[in-house]
Amino acid sequence: MHNAVKEKTKGLLLYTQQFTKLDHLYLAKNGIWAYSYYVTAILLGIATSVAFARFSDKATYGYYQYIAAFAATFAFLSLPGINTATIRSMSLGNDTSLFLGVKTRIRYSFLSVLALGLISGYYQFIGKDPMMAKLVLLAAVFFPTVFGLNGLFSYYNAKKRFFKMYALEFLMNLINTSSVVFAVIFLKGIFWIILLNFATYSLFNAWLCWYIAKREDLNKNSDPEMIPYGKKLTVISLVPQILGNFDSLVIPHFLSIELLAVYTIAVKIPSALKNLLVSINPVIFPRLVEVKPSALMKKILNPWIILAFTASILVTVLCLPFAIRLLFGQAYLSAVRVAQLFSLFIVPTFFTKVIQSWSLANKESGFYFKNTSFMDLASAALTLGALLVFKSLMAMVAAKVAASFLTLAYSFVLLIRANRKVAASAGQDQETVNV
Repeated sequence: MHNAVKEKTKGLLLYTQQFTKLDHLYLAKNGIWAYSYYVTAILLGIATSVAFARFSDKATYGYYQYIAAFAATFAFLSLPGINTATIRSMSLGNDTSLFLGVKTRIRYSFLSVLALGLISGYYQFIGKDPMMAKLVLLAAVFFPTVFGLNGLFSYYNAKKRFFKMYALEFLMNLINTSSVVFAVIFLKGIFWIILLNFATYSLFNAWLCWYIAKREDLNKNSDPEMIPYGKKLTVISLVPQILGNFDSLVIPHFLSIELLAVYTIAVKIPSALKNLLVSINPVIFPRLVEVKPSALMKKILNPWIILAFTASILVTVLCLPFAIRLLFGQAYLSAVRVAQLFSLFIVPTFFTKVIQSWSLANKESGFYFKNTSFMDLASAALTLGALLVFKSLMAMVAAKVAASFLTLAYSFVLLIRANRKVAASAGQDQETVNV
């Protein structure tokens, strides 16, 4: 019975891949754990939002999002590009890259500690806002263990042990979500919510560091180019790192902290769907190596794939009013129209992320820098302009959607240029052979 189901499933995957021109067997074998993890992560994220919506006020949820975004904005100082460099290095058999990367990231994290400490002092002594001072200080205290140690999962990614990687990430998210929900329901205060949020991530990362060092069999091979390459990746992704949380930082200043909570609820479900799609990137990353730009464009522009995405967006738009009312209650009904508009952001962003993964897999650092910088700068500029002129969430989200389509168009322009470069190089090689 089991074998019969397995064979029928295999046959279905082989049949459908003739339409999409994708390797469905590879995606099913390796992507199942990615999708399983991200589905559970989405559910846990929604559970956190439900707890805030049902048991707290909009201001508390707004501050929670604001502090999280505030801390993440300074993550670039901890050299996050080392995570990607570590995966690439360890996939080539250089296991010492893992803890070399971790030590380097922790050391550089203290730059963020210093910056956040100074900002905390500003809020305490100049801004006369002791609560913000305490919250920013919490971010400073936990920064090295939250951000400096968050590259440990790279080990399991590089070794293609996807089940264990996603199982550990699920366990971490489950513990963190449980602690935050507990704080929201029983402790109430934003200080305790932020404290438990950062503390659980820190404790889990510290435990995982010990576990890998003691229980996993790491070889002694080293890679002297890993850290320089990680620093280079950090530099070329500097704009996304700084502007990645732009929305959460500007909404409280131009609108209100309560509207940040509304915006967070509005984008929760569409963002979850986008993240579910993007979650396949670590799985397809090895398959993107040496894929020609023309082949990538052909796969993205496959009519069956476009049709499937269009249908999924229509279903999402129709279901959002019921989902938001059911999960988050009457207080957040104003988020419905914003959420429906934001759904248009999903597809262009997904395709752009795939193209960016291709550029990383093929060490096209200039391509990646241009693409990611354009994406975040366009989004930030249009978002800020919409807030300044119209002062509404709908206008801001419309600007983000427009920026996502502009970025996808620019991504194709870069792919076309890369394809011409490949063709020119192939022509030169052929001339050399003929000579």
